Amino acid sequence: MRKTTFFLVILLTWLSVMAFYTNQILLSGSRPIKTIREITDISALPVTPQLIALASVTWLFLILGIINLFSIIFSKKEIYPNNKTSPVIPQKTVLKILFMLIFYFLLVTFGISKIINTKLIVEPNTASAIANAILLIGSAGILLQFAPREITRINFTLNNFKLAFKTFTAILPACLLAKIININLIHFFNIPETVNPAIKILNTTTDIKTVILLFLLVSVLAPITEEIFFRGTLFSALRIKRNFMISAISTALLFSLMHEISADILPLFFIGMFLAWSYEHSKEISVPIMVHALFNGWISIMLLLIKASL
Repeated sequence: MRKTTFFLVILLTWLSVMAFYTNQILLSGSRPIKTIREITDISALPVTPQLIALASVTWLFLILGIINLFSIIFSKKEIYPNNKTSPVIPQKTVLKILFMLIFYFLLVTFGISKIINTKLIVEPNTASAIANAILLIGSAGILLQFAPREITRINFTLNNFKLAFKTFTAILPACLLAKIININLIHFFNIPETVNPAIKILNTTTDIKTVILLFLLVSVLAPITEEIFFRGTLFSALRIKRNFMISAISTALLFSLMHEISADILPLFFIGMFLAWSYEHSKEISVPIMVHALFNGWISIMLLLIKASL
């Protein structure tokens, strides 16, 4: 617990210093790239009741997040005390799951996706959403079939939701700082900026069926599949022989890089760290699943409300 608290203190301090430092460099005029003021400028958006409500709830979440973040950092007792032990997953099982997932990924990418694009008469965004749905559903099936039951057991209890919501709000201020640093640094070093494909589709598609399917993908299927894999399988396997820090950093780094989104590398990394923390403290895979679902769902709702107001 002391190591976790120490890490969170260092993390928050580092994020704050880096956000201030990069912003000062950029404001000095050394390079004509984005500043914090420009990134957070919403003056171009129309003033509508939906956006006023959205802004109010967002600020409320950020304030709660700061409070919860410091509560987590400076708490002297376990936030979710129980007598559960960390799940144990054999190395052979992990290798079997990895092999099956890689094989299924290749099958969908080079087989099923091409069939969908050529045989189905749908717009490209819908075809992409369908292919992703098939990939996530199949991956979830593989994980549920081969992963130990103690890892895949999902318990949506009130206590689990309370911890999930507390973690979700704590993620927001840290993620905002990480996002500011990330955007500034990729522009500063001229790194090509790639964004989440789901965000692209939400911003461009006008098909309500595609929007609904995509919302279910990012808010339900993706959290279940990714958390059972990254936290339930990989983190649990590493945690058998490694401490929390090594296990969390390794899985969070892989979680960030596998999304292949340069604009969100740092935010995804820190989201992965908080997801690992929530799993470590609850020993329940349902907690990081709910945290992940709350975060993705909230971002999706924000984008849809902003799009509807333009």
